[in-house]
Amino acid sequence: MKTEREHSLEAENHLHTFVRQARWERCARHCQAMQQRYALCCEQTYFYGLDYSEVTELMELWLYWAALQDLYAMPDVCPGGAFAAASKKLEPFLDIGEAEAQRRKAADTYRAFRPE
Repeated sequence: MKTEREHSLEAENHLHTFVRQARWERCARHCQAMQQRYALCCEQTYFYGLDYSEVTELMELWLYWAALQDLYAMPDVCPGGAFAAASKKLEPFLDIGEAEAQRRKAADTYRAFRPE
């Protein structure tokens, strides 16, 4: 069974494929789906039985994919603002530095995947 981190890395590979194919709407929808996946994991009682590091990992993945969703947002597909909404919900649990680290990681991924 895959860990959530492994699932996220696999999803990054799919995103990279969509970028190479210039399928921008698909990129936006993929990021939105991944962001929603981790939002759902964080918002449900799924946390019970997980240790602190596993819960923190889910929150970080939510922020990471929310930031990517904002970067790939297209009008009427997935409007921007997902990172701000996720940050606000997770504010009591993660400090600003951790949230910003996920935003920077998403920006690095976005730059790395952009076609030359």
